[in-house]
Amino acid sequence: MPDYQYISALTYTEWTYYIPIFLSVADIGIVYLSFLWLYQSGYMDAGIMFLVFSAGLCSRLVMGFTPTLYGSSFRTFTFFYFALGTCIILALKTLACNSKSKWFGRTAVLLGVISTYYISLGSIV
Repeated sequence: MPDYQYISALTYTEWTYYIPIFLSVADIGIVYLSFLWLYQSGYMDAGIMFLVFSAGLCSRLVMGFTPTLYGSSFRTFTFFYFALGTCIILALKTLACNSKSKWFGRTAVLLGVISTYYISLGSIV
């Protein structure tokens, strides 16, 4: 959502400026629900993913208050990216190995890897 305008003293009364905030909160809620859905049988794994993702998200939110955020660019979000990568690896391991239908889980992982590769390749070229 790079094109949204900031909420200011002139725009705080219009509801359209709050849409990106609501979408971001809903997106984070869906991520947390997917942890619980993915790990219906093992609540310990869901708890670990919840804590790892929450710790990474909190570090990103706290770093958002630093005045040198624009100068540091993406280096300030390194902890969140590591936490997100950890959660993705755990989710892919579950889909590929512990899925009820191993064929479906491995196909989903393969399609995800291929689409990520082509999206990354498109951004490089």
